Amino acid sequence: MVKEKDIGRKDFVKASGGLIKESIFNFVNSYKPDLVEKLTKNKDKFHIPKKLLNPPGAVENYNEKCTACEQCIEVCPYNSIILFHDKELNKEVAKIDPYTSACYLCKDIPCSSICPDEALEAIANRLEIKLGFAAATFHCLNQKAKEKVCAKCQEVCPFLDSCITFNRFNIPSIDKKVCLGCGICAEHCPENGSGIIIFPKK
Repeated sequence: MVKEKDIGRKDFVKASGGLIKESIFNFVNSYKPDLVEKLTKNKDKFHIPKKLLNPPGAVENYNEKCTACEQCIEVCPYNSIILFHDKELNKEVAKIDPYTSACYLCKDIPCSSICPDEALEAIANRLEIKLGFAAATFHCLNQKAKEKVCAKCQEVCPFLDSCITFNRFNIPSIDKKVCLGCGICAEHCPENGSGIIIFPKK
């Protein structure tokens, strides 16, 4: 058996590949359960910032192009789009807050085709929507209970278990290739969106 002191640093990291492949969350949960418990209890000290999403079809320079005309807001049947004040640009911009009212992936995607400012490009297929991707956090109820007591995110996901499964720690494992970042899971999270966070598309 090769001891750590007998191999170089690079080789040691390579030999630890099995652990590295696990997510940081699972690694900490497995080897530092006390730390995980501390992080879970002290939410304010380990706050995860929540960011708003651009509407479907947003172009690269969306914030600059959006004129806050509100047409996308008016056609959204779920009232998912709101006006948000962008401090950097000092202007109002149409955004989606997935933690209060997610994007429900309308079949005809009216918001993307009505924009008069070319800030949004028309999308023909809702599967082409990519708002970002979701990820589980330390605040997941299953993490607190140390067992699977909640599967709400999977139940409400448009793709069900083809997108969200549960790892060996009963924490949601979300496939980034399938996830569209709609935020439905975050909106329905019993932890008020703390158990699931949506990372906006860059």
